[in-house]
Amino acid sequence: MTTTTSSSNKNPFRKEQFAFLYRFALKKTAGWTAIYTILMFLCYPLVSLTEAMNMAERASSEHFNPVNYLMNNQVVCAFLVSALMCGMVLVFSAVLNSYMHGKRSADFFHSMPVDREVMLGANFAAGFTALTVPIVVNTAMVSLIYPLILPMYHWGFVLLSLWMQVLAWVLGAFILLAIGMMVAVCVSTSVESAGYTVALLLEGSVLLLIWDLACESSFDTYLSIFSGSGSINNFYEQLLYYLSPVFALGKV
Repeated sequence: MTTTTSSSNKNPFRKEQFAFLYRFALKKTAGWTAIYTILMFLCYPLVSLTEAMNMAERASSEHFNPVNYLMNNQVVCAFLVSALMCGMVLVFSAVLNSYMHGKRSADFFHSMPVDREVMLGANFAAGFTALTVPIVVNTAMVSLIYPLILPMYHWGFVLLSLWMQVLAWVLGAFILLAIGMMVAVCVSTSVESAGYTVALLLEGSVLLLIWDLACESSFDTYLSIFSGSGSINNFYEQLLYYLSPVFALGKV
């Protein structure tokens, strides 16, 4: 009965606690979020603007294929944005949980009358916001660039593809940050947090590739994922990607 009463007394304050800690975490990451947003602008909307202007100059050419030109550009931008987001996952995970890696700060935060799940949930929500909002804002800029500079083309399919790409980035950010935050609360230093996070994100694909290379070069067994021609079998090629969230994001 005592436990039930205590829990019910805390419940009205959980939302206020979460909102306060969420705002605090956003302020804590504000500098890194600004750097992240600027870098993303340089490698996504700015690149897209340059390419759109090049497309406008070549639009009258008889042999110019705007769709192929645009898709090649988007592959480059998608790689840059994905790589930047993966790097920032490590940064946000370390920054938001840095208080756990110092005795004084850990004692201070753990002495606060706040449920641990509320504190960790607010940190995760702030990190997820810092990762995804710059992606959404920069994609919105890109969505305006092409129709404004090249109004003669039908951009419905291209814009749909851009926002489906955003959906993949948001899902990837959720998975990568969840792993990064999980590691950050279990280790003792920020360096260990970054190292173990990278290891977990790449572990599945790397171990499968090492196993295959050992089978191919030393064991000479049928367990190798390489075909007789030396190329990777299609099924295992897909498996190599999807065993790692990072490689899976690139594949999608």
